[in-house]
Amino acid sequence: MGREAEAPGQDGRLARTVYLDPDPDPGSASAEAAMAALDRQRARLESQLEDLRERKNSMSDAEYQAELETILVQLARIAQKIRTRS
Repeated sequence: MGREAEAPGQDGRLARTVYLDPDPDPGSASAEAAMAALDRQRARLESQLEDLRERKNSMSDAEYQAELETILVQLARIAQKIRTRS
C-alpha cells in the first residue's frame, strides 16, 4: 500500500529516478539509443548526488561544495542535451 506524501520511506531514491512515459515518441534507433545513454548518465549523476548528500557531514564544506558543483554542472549539461533532442 501507499504512504502519505510527507512520510519518510525507503523508496524515495528509486522513485526520483524511475518514471513512466505514457506516450513514448517513436524515433530512429540511433536517436533512441542516444536518449537512453543520456538518461543513464543522468541517473548515474543523480545517484552520485544522493551519495554526496549522504556523505556531507563527513566532508569539509569546501570539499562538499566542489563535488556538488561538479555534479550539478554535469547534470545541467545532460539536461540541456535531453531538451534539445526532445
